[in-house]
Amino acid sequence: WRRTWTWMLLGGEYERALTLARQMRDLAEESGDLAAAIRADVVAADVITLAPGPKAEALRLADDAVVEARGLRMPGVEARARIVYGCALGSVGSVHAGIETILDAKVQQPSGYINASLVLAALEGTVKSFQSSGVTLEIDAAALPLLPDLERLVAEGHITGGCKRNRSWL
Repeated sequence: WRRTWTWMLLGGEYERALTLARQMRDLAEESGDLAAAIRADVVAADVITLAPGPKAEALRLADDAVVEARGLRMPGVEARARIVYGCALGSVGSVHAGIETILDAKVQQPSGYINASLVLAALEGTVKSFQSSGVTLEIDAAALPLLPDLERLVAEGHITGGCKRNRSWL
């Protein structure tokens, strides 16, 4: 479903993507899966944020998702909801709060590393907020720390799951 949403959003099919997110929420509610319902709300809020038009519904959905995700101890979803809220509001501070949630809660993979996709989502949210305000954001990639043992892992031929999936599309 993530690929489906991505293609819909890239194609500007916001209404279709939003309908899919709402259907996912309805199915999650019917099955009693509150966690999946919260995730669907965050996706719906993200779609509304990206689409042209008013952002009030995105703000409501993202704000509710922050509270519900915190209650269910879903720090990754809470962080993403904060980021979406910040993007909808156009607030760099709110996006920054999402980044802090990721780092403070140490949202980690089984490997013990911070979830890179959440950090990238936070950076994406920050960039969107800066773009909407007309400010330029510059990231010094050389100043970012490398993962421990990265050079050894690359030399041994290890690659990330995301890299494998990207290569499969080529």
